[in-house]
Amino acid sequence: YALRRGGWWWLPTGAAVGAAVLSKLTALFLAAGLAGAWLTGPWRRSLRDPWWYAGVAAAAGLVIPVAAWNAGHGWPTVRTALAGPAWITPRLPALNLALFAASQLGYFGPIAPWLVAAAGQALRRAAAPAWRYLAWTTLPLLGAVVVSALAARAKPHWPSPAYLSAAVALGALWPQLRPAARRGALVAAGLTAALTVATLTVAAVVLTVDPYRAAIREGIGRWDGLAAAAAAAARSGPRPAFILIDGYQAASQLTYRLRGRVPVTTLHDYYALLRRPGEFIGQDAVYVDVNGGEWNRALRLYCRDIRRVGQVTLRPGQEAVLYRCRGFALYRGYTAQ
Repeated sequence: YALRRGGWWWLPTGAAVGAAVLSKLTALFLAAGLAGAWLTGPWRRSLRDPWWYAGVAAAAGLVIPVAAWNAGHGWPTVRTALAGPAWITPRLPALNLALFAASQLGYFGPIAPWLVAAAGQALRRAAAPAWRYLAWTTLPLLGAVVVSALAARAKPHWPSPAYLSAAVALGALWPQLRPAARRGALVAAGLTAALTVATLTVAAVVLTVDPYRAAIREGIGRWDGLAAAAAAAARSGPRPAFILIDGYQAASQLTYRLRGRVPVTTLHDYYALLRRPGEFIGQDAVYVDVNGGEWNRALRLYCRDIRRVGQVTLRPGQEAVLYRCRGFALYRGYTAQ
């Protein structure tokens, strides 16, 4: 509507684009697609519309604070997006791409190939403004994801913004589909809906029915205990220590529970982009090993006088071991990724 009618439609469009970018970085392709459709249409008309400027301001107002934070921290979000860890163990590019394609069936269901085909049909019809918009908001992102998948970096959920536009394209194509194609699309959509309902049902059972619910509560309680033990170990030495743990999920668990009372960071995952390990050079550290002793030997690369100070059971068969050490340092060539 914003591209066709202009006026106040630009304001919610700009706000939606800005909010989408805050939700997922790949939504930048939606913004780029909107810009592409705008530039290939009667764009000069928009420059005379004050609502167009209001929409740009709405999007910028949401995105600029995030961009400013990134600029002040070495652009970690951009670095992670361009050179983050591989989704799977890298193999031959063709095999990486095949595994990614298979993941689309598991993640989005059997409807995924139909959405990709609808995106291709949008390109064929791109002479019309509506189809040009759909092509711009699907194909650039899908192309970028395919290139990234060759190196095993693309994750299954990355194409989500493109599939939203592709679903609109599939709906617009529906009256033109042959009966056999329509039946195939209906079967794919039905299977996708059934898988979604089954997944939600299993999740509801796990979250609400014992013994599954009790096991989840017990697990949450054990993380509370681990956070308390780590905080106590950090305060027990001659000087306060920070908490070091491997993995952004585990770091987030402890940060949530400690509420900033003890600083937490990690070395080799995304959380290190939020609380950089370099801030703690020379300090004492409490390392929380939740991987069964896999990391305690590597700890010697970062600090000295390592001693074991505690142990907490997270679940049967998984013990978290706490170590305290002095003189935290980063070896030459260290990178958070």
